Amino acid sequence: MTQVHYVFLASTGDLEKERNVIDAVCKELNLSLGRRFDRELRTVRWEVDSVPDWGQEAQKIIEDQLFDGHSLNGAIFILWHRMGTPTSDAPSGWLSEFRKAVSKHKLDPTFRIMFFIKNEKVNPRKIDAAQLGDLNQFISEFNGLYQSFERQPEFRTKVTKALAKLMEGIEDQHQSNPDSFE
Repeated sequence: MTQVHYVFLASTGDLEKERNVIDAVCKELNLSLGRRFDRELRTVRWEVDSVPDWGQEAQKIIEDQLFDGHSLNGAIFILWHRMGTPTSDAPSGWLSEFRKAVSKHKLDPTFRIMFFIKNEKVNPRKIDAAQLGDLNQFISEFNGLYQSFERQPEFRTKVTKALAKLMEGIEDQHQSNPDSFE
C-alpha cells in the first residue's frame, strides 16, 4: 500500500507561481521515485486544504486544521521581499506557521523544514521598506540552511532535488526503523 507523506507549503501571497511549481514537482516525483519506493508526496496548502470555520482568528483556524489535523512530514517555506500579513501572535502568517513547524521538528526530528529564498529583483515601487527590513532581519538570524534562487527554472531544479532527497530519506528512515510508518 502506498505511503502518503504530507508537505505543508507556506509563503507570502506573491509567490503563487512557486507554490504551483512545488505541486507540479510532487506530481512528477510521485510518478518516478514514488512508484519505486511506493511513496507519494502531497502538498498541504491553506487555500486548498482548510475549510471555512468561525470562532477564532483565521490563522489559528488554518494552523489547527493543517498542522494539528494532518500527519505532516515536512514544511516548505518560500520567501521573497515581504514578511506578509500580520497575525495576532506573529508579524506574518508564514512566521506563525514556521514556529509551529519548529515545534513539530523538536518533537519529531524527522520532520523536515525547508527554506527557499527568491532573490529576483523587485520593482522599487512595490517594496515596503519596513517589511523588507523585517524579512532581512529574520534571514540574518535564521538558524539553518536555505537555498536561494533567481528565477523559476532554478527554483524548480532546487526544489526537485530537495523533494527527491526527502523522498529517498523517507525510504532510509523506514529501513532504519521499520515501525516508523505503521
